[in-house]
Amino acid sequence: MIRITNGDRTTELAWDGAPVSVSRLLERAGLHPDRPCSRRGAAAVCPPVRAGAGGDHRRLPGGGAGRGPRISGALCGGYAALGGDGMTELLTMARDAGFEETALLHAAQLVFRPEVREMCRADRCSSYGRNWCCPPACPSLEEMTRRMKDYGDGVLVETVGVMADDFDYEAIMAAEALHKERLRRLTQALYALYGREAVLPMGAGTCRRCASCTCPHAPCRFPEEQVVSMEAYGLLVSQVCQDCGAAYYHGPRTMTYVSCVFLRRGL
Repeated sequence: MIRITNGDRTTELAWDGAPVSVSRLLERAGLHPDRPCSRRGAAAVCPPVRAGAGGDHRRLPGGGAGRGPRISGALCGGYAALGGDGMTELLTMARDAGFEETALLHAAQLVFRPEVREMCRADRCSSYGRNWCCPPACPSLEEMTRRMKDYGDGVLVETVGVMADDFDYEAIMAAEALHKERLRRLTQALYALYGREAVLPMGAGTCRRCASCTCPHAPCRFPEEQVVSMEAYGLLVSQVCQDCGAAYYHGPRTMTYVSCVFLRRGL
């Protein structure tokens, strides 16, 4: 058993003693860090909790016989109760959409990396300069950095496809299509709840809405459906998963598609 205390609120969670990230425990308890981690100057990976210890970051005091460690708000700079607010609802909606993995994600965790954006220039997917949701047509890293100041917390979502072998192209494409459809359903439901301007989705891979994109010769046929990928925004997807405690690798012969959705601050 793990006891998590935040002020006068205490939550007890079942625990088998296996290592687990603090961020995952906080999610299960309905809590999340309300300010950046003091160790790294930005909202970062919480250390794993092991029996009686807090990894190499901080030893956690015992919580009594059979109770396991007591996690205080000092560990990551304090926690904000989610209760029945929009973040709890967002997680529930993401899980209901069918995603295999979901995790809370905070805007302060995002790092828009020029070197990731530059990878698109290699044009391995034949979409650079030919798709309105890909560089250089999509918003710049500077624009995204400014835009993210209006958004707070969000959710990271994953679809995990299983392949018959490492060259199972049909399974890969089926998983991508399923992921895009799940994300579409989730964002449409959020648009209905909060309004389109209050929701910011970031997808996986290039837009495949049309058989042939009009870029750069004519305007997008469906601008209201545009979802730019995390990679096009310069996000290193594996690092984003690590930072919010989500698995990125799900075993041999699996393909993971990752997206995220943010809500405007103040909702």
